[in-house]
Amino acid sequence: MKHIAPYLTQDDLIEAVRRAGPILRARGIGLITPHLDRARLPEAFAAILAVEPEWARGEGLAGIVGDLDPDQADQAIEAAVAIRDPAHRVHTLAGMLPDLPPDRRPAVLDAALLAATGIPRAEDRAFALVTLAEGLPAAERGPALQEAFVVIRKDRAEGRWLSRLIKLLDGYEGRRVVTRNGI
Repeated sequence: MKHIAPYLTQDDLIEAVRRAGPILRARGIGLITPHLDRARLPEAFAAILAVEPEWARGEGLAGIVGDLDPDQADQAIEAAVAIRDPAHRVHTLAGMLPDLPPDRRPAVLDAALLAATGIPRAEDRAFALVTLAEGLPAAERGPALQEAFVVIRKDRAEGRWLSRLIKLLDGYEGRRVVTRNGI
């Protein structure tokens, strides 16, 4: 979709999205939003909010949030926080973080960390936390890294997550996280 989007009219872009199934619609909207007129974004956003299953809606929300105005971005965050499955909620919020203004990231990060605590399987929880940390700028990784180290240590999650986390550590702060958590 993203390869042909520059060659389509605005009406053709919207029609292609309408004709797609829900999963392709959610993914496709995120790919075409750079080619949509700002006036058409509310229509695309409304289409994402209507997508089921909710994991696909989450992918669409993460793909479009950076193109939305602040009020719509707030609605997208609210829709992401309302996703019932905590793993899908973490991945949606993690996907949104890089496209949010820096002043919005702490609250969304907190919501993602809170959602991660609701993931029942330790391995899935560790994966979600590692994914979350990987998507953050180095300066903002501290809370996600600390929570991930606690999960890995407490639940004895697989070592592969620990090795991925260690690669994310940056200087002294990262060493303090490791030392504080006894790893």
